[in-house]
Parts: sequence; C-alpha cells; structure tokens
Amino acid sequence: MGRLRQLALAEKAVQAHQPARRKGRLRRLALARLQAGNIVGAGPVHAQQFRKNEQYRLSKIALLEALLKNWQSWRAILEDSGVETLTIGGEEWNFYDMLDGIRELPPRQKQALWLILIEDKRPVDVARAMFVGSKRIVGEMAVQYKDDALAKLVARHDQRKEG
Repeated sequence: MGRLRQLALAEKAVQAHQPARRKGRLRRLALARLQAGNIVGAGPVHAQQFRKNEQYRLSKIALLEALLKNWQSWRAILEDSGVETLTIGGEEWNFYDMLDGIRELPPRQKQALWLILIEDKRPVDVARAMFVGSKRIVGEMAVQYKDDALAKLVARHDQRKEG
C-alpha cells in the first residue's frame, strides 16, 4: 500500500474518531491535517485577523512539525512521482521552499530541528551533542531551538504566501 493511501486511510479513521489501523507519523500527520481543516473552515473571518489568531499560528506550527517528521516520506513521494508541493488545509507547502528555509536558519536552530524532527532523535541526546562540555544538559534546551526554528519557518512561509 502506498504512503498516500496509508495517509488517506489514517485521515479517514481520525475523521470518524475510530482507532487508526496505522499508528505513528501518518496518524499524526492526519490529525494535523484534520485540525488545520477544522480551523480553516471555522467561518468567514478576515484573512489578516485570522493570521493573528494564536490558535491558527499554533496549528500551522503543529502542521509543519508533522510535515518535517515525515520528511523522508515526502522526499520519497517527490522522487517517485515528482510532487513537490503538498496542499494541506488550504495551505501549500513546497519541499524546496522548506529546504531553503531550513538552510537559512541559524546553525543551532537548524541542528536542533534536523536532529529532533527529521532524524527523530531524543531531545536530550540532541542537547548533549549541541552543548558538549556543558555541565547541565536538559532536553528542553534543544526543544527551544527547534520551536524557534519552526516559528521562523512558519513566518517565512506566511511571508512568501503574502508576497
């Protein structure tokens, strides 16, 4: 069964509030897509007011986080079928724009984002690698860098969408 078919099945299970046949990343991505769809369909609101809404911003960050956790799958889809832009919840996410955005991040944010989300490493292990020689290592240190990187990527995505 193909990745897109698995994602579609997971999304249907989430919408029906049934336990998904497949757990893990595809289910999280389906949940993020469903949440983004629910927020986008909330009603007629002026676009600028809607962007300022904190819940909307957090849902975009969660959606981007799910996309980056599925980076390898997205890359495989790109290589297999040439699909470089995914439309989720009315938002278009381009593989190469995301890659450029990651490249533009400061080194520590880039490292935390890549290791935690794409390589699926534990935040504590990432913090140990990032802060060698530090006496007090806390996973939250790496998570903060990752969260800042996600916020910058979402801001960059919104800026590109507007301009």
